[in-house]
Amino acid sequence: MKKKLLSLVLLGLVAGLMLSGCDSDEDIDVNIFANAGEDQIVATGSTVNLDGSASSNTFGGIEAYKWTLILPEGSSAELVNGATATPSFIPDVEGSYTVQLIVSNGINDSSPDTVIVTAIKGNIAPIANAGPDQIVATGHTVNLDGRASSDANNDLLTYRWTLSPPVYSSTSLMLTPPPDGSDAVLTGATTDTPSFIADIDGVYTAHLIVNDGAVNSGADPVFITALSGNIPPVANAGPDQLVATETTIHLDGSASFDANDDSLTYRWTLTAPIDSKAVLDDRTTTTPSFKSDIEGKYTVELVVNDGTLNSVADRVVITALSGNIPPVANAGPDQKVVTGSTIKFDGSASYDANGSILSYAWTITSRPAGSVTTLDLTSPVSPTLVADFNGIYIISLMVNDGSINSIADTVRITATTPATGLLDTTFGEGVGFVVHNNAASGEVEDIGNAISLDSTGRVYVTGYNRNTAGNLDMVLWRYTEDGVLDTTFGDGKGFAIHNNAAGGNDDDVSYAMALDSTERIYVTGYSRNNTGEADMVIWRYTDSGLLDPTFGNGHGFVIHNDAAGGDGDDMGYDITIDATGKIYVTGYSQNATQEADMAIWRYTDSGLLDTTFGNGAGYVAYNGAAGGNDVGRSIILDSTGRILITGAIYNDAAETDMVIWCYTDTGSLDSTFGDNSNGFTIHNSAAGGDGEDVGHAITLDSTGRIYIIGRSQNDAQIYDLVVWRYTKAGILDTTFDTDGFLIQPNPAGSNDENKGNDITIDPAGRIYVTGQSRNISPYSEMVIWRYNDTGILDTSFGGSNGFTVFNNTGDETNSYASNSITLDPDGKIYVTGYRKNTALESDMIIWKYK
Repeated sequence: MKKKLLSLVLLGLVAGLMLSGCDSDEDIDVNIFANAGEDQIVATGSTVNLDGSASSNTFGGIEAYKWTLILPEGSSAELVNGATATPSFIPDVEGSYTVQLIVSNGINDSSPDTVIVTAIKGNIAPIANAGPDQIVATGHTVNLDGRASSDANNDLLTYRWTLSPPVYSSTSLMLTPPPDGSDAVLTGATTDTPSFIADIDGVYTAHLIVNDGAVNSGADPVFITALSGNIPPVANAGPDQLVATETTIHLDGSASFDANDDSLTYRWTLTAPIDSKAVLDDRTTTTPSFKSDIEGKYTVELVVNDGTLNSVADRVVITALSGNIPPVANAGPDQKVVTGSTIKFDGSASYDANGSILSYAWTITSRPAGSVTTLDLTSPVSPTLVADFNGIYIISLMVNDGSINSIADTVRITATTPATGLLDTTFGEGVGFVVHNNAASGEVEDIGNAISLDSTGRVYVTGYNRNTAGNLDMVLWRYTEDGVLDTTFGDGKGFAIHNNAAGGNDDDVSYAMALDSTERIYVTGYSRNNTGEADMVIWRYTDSGLLDPTFGNGHGFVIHNDAAGGDGDDMGYDITIDATGKIYVTGYSQNATQEADMAIWRYTDSGLLDTTFGNGAGYVAYNGAAGGNDVGRSIILDSTGRILITGAIYNDAAETDMVIWCYTDTGSLDSTFGDNSNGFTIHNSAAGGDGEDVGHAITLDSTGRIYIIGRSQNDAQIYDLVVWRYTKAGILDTTFDTDGFLIQPNPAGSNDENKGNDITIDPAGRIYVTGQSRNISPYSEMVIWRYNDTGILDTSFGGSNGFTVFNNTGDETNSYASNSITLDPDGKIYVTGYRKNTALESDMIIWKYK
């Protein structure tokens, strides 16, 4: 939501009553200033939003706005809401539209201010906006932001950033690199929010060009100055406010920051109107308050200090008025959605300074060509709309307090078509995938077991590699969004390896990873100790690919064994982080009889077992869901904090059943879950056989329904892929493929096995599954399936058959398998696993599909 200077927007609705007193004979008041905004170039037929809210009155507010529109020949355009600070009009013909604004304090008028709006038919080049210049600390990550770039036709934009941008001189167009000696590389160079690490002192120039699908914008530079040593902090006292008298005003300086990440102290000062007795309740807190006891302007300044240096003071002006004050509309944040999905808006942050009940008026002010969608206003505060076409939707909200309208606030919706199932050839040097081997200098196996993306689009994969001694080492790779090993990670190699976490000289293997809210990287798996048994391990890495010494008593990792009381293996198969930073791992631990018990461990942010979980132990172990071994393979937390795990158990016939356990946040089985209200549910013989059923991965949709991907043996004892769907209560959802689960036969051209290893769901509810299928050779091929919400293959994906198969040799004489899948915010699909190369050794592979 664009923040307005609310103290300048006073009673625009009554302008019609005031304008009769604003004739040409009235004196001009030199203390009143009209500001009609910036000149614009727009497309004919688009909505032009004018903004006079920067107009000002030295001694008070603005009582009335008078806009005049001078049209080009042939135009019949009219101003809408012409007596407010933010009117609009639609230019219906090409030409120049001259808009004049005069504002009044109720007695005198300002001088006029004029803005020129030029309307053009056809496509108009977009405008790049690379964001404000920055001063940063050397060694820190610089986050760039091009989201303020715009297109007059509301076309979707693509982004191209460089750190070797054009610099204009009087004679030529030159390219200048980053400072001498810098190895800075952009991550996410084709996203709207890329980043890089300012590795040495100097001035970095990032350059943004946007494209609307037909025309490039001009290049917009942004200058980032990196400095060693201490940099003064920056104070942010928050936005100006317009309030009622006798109101408690809450200030907020939490947006203040320090480039060196030093802790800040706060010093606020208040200058109140004459005769006011207002005082700040606490001048040194982040969020002080005071009471506006009389009308007038309250000027508040904030200075922050990083322990050494003061910031420049930042000022906020609070204007207090008696009587009715215009309400403030808030249409909610901009959104990126999948075309065809239902968008829910949220105007609940709108407010009225007088506490009046608000009414809500939503309108579609701009939409893609061909769109016929309408707003569903069943809920006035939170209407919905179906994004029926690719493109940009601009939705406006105006609220009314019973007397006065607010200024309109807009929200921007960007709708894009979901992935098509084709390799994205912008990734991996034009082929859509990358491979890596010999991470640990061995020449046998590199396997990718899990994949994640950070907020800048960088790609993380974890798994293992066999080293020169023949043992397995845990590996964590990082790639740029373009599929290039990120050499700013892991001592310049683009990956980090670790062995001997448990003190042995044997295997260290990772199976899963998670990133927390600060994008620290957590990896779990196992390490063999000096007796040859496996211990569960959690590693934590910093953004630079180094073990985090603040975790695990300075080691950067923690290990645990004997969770089930035996003296055997403990394995971590999956990991997740909750909103408070607590770490959850599931897997198994061998008990005293050497059977596997499903285990859940919970750790604090510092790497200590959380003794508020599992009867004070920090972990729980479970055995007996079907009478034998129990293994947890995947874990997720729902919106209520329940812990859901899927995996496999051995029943009395020594066959495996798929199982879902549900635990409370204290580590107790949730007795409200499952067919028998015992905290778990099991399923077998999904494919009609009498053998194994295994759950490999679990996920939830936006309504909390539970999805499991796994496999089941059919009556020929061959594995078929299975997707199960359960209700929140743990009951098979029979609205999904009629019986609550679907069986997927082999898509690779044979009647051999078909396994699903991972699952994810996009914002439109489409279900993505990945795994492998054996072809007629018989070698395995990597497969991605996409299903709709009811469990039917989505024939708009993968060449109209609902899936895509990968075998790069073309003659089906090699093997590919995928273990993990994730989606980026634009719906692109990333998958990791392995391929067998010509020497029949395994290479880690990452595929990217669009």
